Amino acid sequence: MNDQIKKLQSDFARWAAVESAGLRRSGISNDLAAQYVRSAWLIRLGRGVFMHTGDQSQLDPALVLLKSKIEGLHIAAKLALACHGNRPNLSASESVVLWGAAKGRLLGWFVQRFAGRYNRTQLFSPSQSAGLCRLAESPTCFGARTCFVRNVN
Repeated sequence: MNDQIKKLQSDFARWAAVESAGLRRSGISNDLAAQYVRSAWLIRLGRGVFMHTGDQSQLDPALVLLKSKIEGLHIAAKLALACHGNRPNLSASESVVLWGAAKGRLLGWFVQRFAGRYNRTQLFSPSQSAGLCRLAESPTCFGARTCFVRNVN
């Protein structure tokens, strides 16, 4: 196995989507990413978004990726209740409802895998949002009962 493949496997978490910009920061060009898709080391989720072959998309890492795209993103509805432990029987087929302050739309690969929808509104003032739990930067965020997605400076 060559060094680039080893780097790909060590630098990027399993079950998490990675954008081509992240691959480039690790020295994997767009052409090399396309070669990895042809060689079945990566699968293409959508334009410029990849995942390790054989992995299934997981919601937590997908939300971390969306966080970088939509300002003030947070989960809502049944998923938010489940996140707080108030609804333990969340079905995998239930829609993921997301809210955010910025105009935007969910990425096609996300909607295909998680049946999600996005609504734009400013639900919380900055002082109110300070008390909400934050989405962690790791794929274990929901296990830790975190539920709010925003950039923390």
